[in-house]
Amino acid sequence: MDFKTLADLFLRYRGVVAVAVGIATITAVYGISQLGFDDNPRAVFRTDDEDFRLMEEVFEQFGTDENNSFLIVQSDAIFSRRSLTELRRLTNDVRKIGGVESAFSLISERLLIFDPFPRRLIPADLVAATDLALERASQDALEHPLVAGQLVDEQGEYALVIVRLRGDGLTISDIQPIDRRLREIAIRYSGESSLDVRVTGLPSIRVDAFTHVRQESVRFTLLCTLAAFMVAVVILRRWQMVVVVVLASLTGTLWTVGTLGLVGEDITVLTVVLPMLVMVVGFTDAIHLVVDVRHSRAAGLSPEIAACNALKHLTLACSLTSLTTAIGFASLGVTRTQIVQRFGLACGMGAVVTFMAVISIVPLLSSTRLGRGILPSRHGKRIDAGIAAIGSRLIDAVLKQRWFISIAAILLTAGMGYSVIQLEPENRIGETLPDDSESVHTLHLVDVAFGGILPSFVVVDWPKNSPPSSPKFRAALEDVHRLCEESEATRQPFSVLNVMRAIPGGNLSLVPDQELSSLLRRDKRRAVVVCRSPARGTAYYSRTFPELANRLPDLEKRHPGFRFQLTGSAVVASKNIGQMITDLATSLGLASVVIFITLTIVFRSIRIGLICLIPNALPLLLTASLLVWTGEPLRFAGVIVFCVCLGIAVDDTIHVVTRFRRELKVDGDVEAALRRSMRTVGAALVVTTLVLVAGFSVTLTSSVPGNRMFGLLSCTAITSALLGDLVILPAMLACFTSRTRQTKQPNSTDSNPTSEDSDPPTSTV
Repeated sequence: MDFKTLADLFLRYRGVVAVAVGIATITAVYGISQLGFDDNPRAVFRTDDEDFRLMEEVFEQFGTDENNSFLIVQSDAIFSRRSLTELRRLTNDVRKIGGVESAFSLISERLLIFDPFPRRLIPADLVAATDLALERASQDALEHPLVAGQLVDEQGEYALVIVRLRGDGLTISDIQPIDRRLREIAIRYSGESSLDVRVTGLPSIRVDAFTHVRQESVRFTLLCTLAAFMVAVVILRRWQMVVVVVLASLTGTLWTVGTLGLVGEDITVLTVVLPMLVMVVGFTDAIHLVVDVRHSRAAGLSPEIAACNALKHLTLACSLTSLTTAIGFASLGVTRTQIVQRFGLACGMGAVVTFMAVISIVPLLSSTRLGRGILPSRHGKRIDAGIAAIGSRLIDAVLKQRWFISIAAILLTAGMGYSVIQLEPENRIGETLPDDSESVHTLHLVDVAFGGILPSFVVVDWPKNSPPSSPKFRAALEDVHRLCEESEATRQPFSVLNVMRAIPGGNLSLVPDQELSSLLRRDKRRAVVVCRSPARGTAYYSRTFPELANRLPDLEKRHPGFRFQLTGSAVVASKNIGQMITDLATSLGLASVVIFITLTIVFRSIRIGLICLIPNALPLLLTASLLVWTGEPLRFAGVIVFCVCLGIAVDDTIHVVTRFRRELKVDGDVEAALRRSMRTVGAALVVTTLVLVAGFSVTLTSSVPGNRMFGLLSCTAITSALLGDLVILPAMLACFTSRTRQTKQPNSTDSNPTSEDSDPPTSTV
């Protein structure tokens, strides 16, 4: 493409460009108004495979396992007259909450004791009940198959109120008002009664996590932007430059988010980081364009011509950065996890849209009165001179040690590649919450007292000749319970077997089918054994759940005609979220390969493609090694950092290589071309890195460990990307670029203006 023609067209039709930018911005604002948030919890681990379909089928038949909230109640004497009375009032108050389908606790009238005639486990009239009756109720409860370990812990210190929410596929917004009322009741009873009441469960944890992530995202986005803005002002010392860069990157972000709304794509837990990603990519390109404008202005060119020169010089580099970033992110679309596919395609779209915004707005604003202020100040000149002096010494040292640096970088990259295969994906239910969060403490308390809150199902399909009333059916359930009790993954198995043990002769005909609908479906010849699992994380369950599932075929051999399958949110989520993190990491490797191929094609050189590969890969591998050295697993935050790092590293590498190839055409002198390139592009790289590190370092103050690790990894990745482009890339270009000299152009020495500064005006106004 003739970028000089593009620059001339821009200069001639600036008004048209301004109108187009205005229309695009208004359209984007409308798109944002149409934007929704996909807060369906299952969307995080949704796939189109047999495991997910089985889980959905079981939920349809028996009800979802994601609708149970828990009130954990502590009392010095849970079976005292006062505590039982307060527990009954608490349970009744919870039942009155709109959106609550049922509330079940040990005071339920459906809990009976047969000795031999049925009586309520807990006396109906607690005021008239004798101390002996209460003592007997305590003993009966701790031995009752439906209560012991399910509603009361073994020591009789804690009790559970199981709160079932009404509806299926509840979103966070559906759950929030119900959870708020539950918390209000818990606080009231904790203050006014002898009970200490806390709320937990998957719905409550998800509401906490969603609320906290949203608050942290807004807070840190503002703080990071403010910190980056202040550092940019200090470094550049020209508010006009900062305004142009910030407006361009923010507009690119606005257009990206607006485009999501226009195409009907909701924000997910992954695409919530999309604005940050595209802002970073847009910011780096905007810095390069503005620095180019400043060089032209320093050479005495008008703002209009300086803006045109920036387009002529950097449109190729910026389009390449956007193309490679878009292709790299779009490669995530080949994964099998739907939310990762959507994330990759959204990021690819965002890279293209942000490029269009930056390449339009920076020249447009630079050609206005703002452009008159894009000149080095005295302070700025001193900073530029200092950076140039340091850069000159650095490039001299790099050129002297070019072979040592290149060979060391290649060996280091190969060696650190081993770190990647040691990383294990991990995701914990409470990892987005602060360490001192009450939700996290309550979660651990339930893990200890009741075995956990994460549910899992063993689905039992029985043959026609073995109905629930048959000894074969009971024997099969006995074996499933035994297997679940032995497994590391599951605790407290519960099924119709518990009901059988609680009624005379185990005769299920005494219980209406409607009362058993969450455990038994005669029409489907299917039953479920519900287990609880502690909040251990995907790394733990990726080992323990498969071990349990692998033992089920042995049960099928022992019970011919029966079929046993393991499913549930905890089972499917631990597998799919772990796979999702792995897919993200694997796709980054694929993205690197795709980017290498793209650069090879664009630069028409396999050698350049290979040279670019090392500086881009090393920051990613160094960040992965930091995780290994600190004993941290691979979490979502780490993968997102890799995405940010890849975008920045590729962006900076392309700008350096494009500039170097242009400078090389001046005189064919590799070393001189590298010195001139580093003198111009290097300054932009340093400014970009300092500003981004200042912004991301704000997250180090977060109360959430994952956010602090995100900040540390981000700063490490961005800094190492800078070193890769300032040290490793020049060394490898010096080693592996053809050293054939051309006839030097007049006045084209290292001390003279670069080819950029000597460019004639492309047009006149």
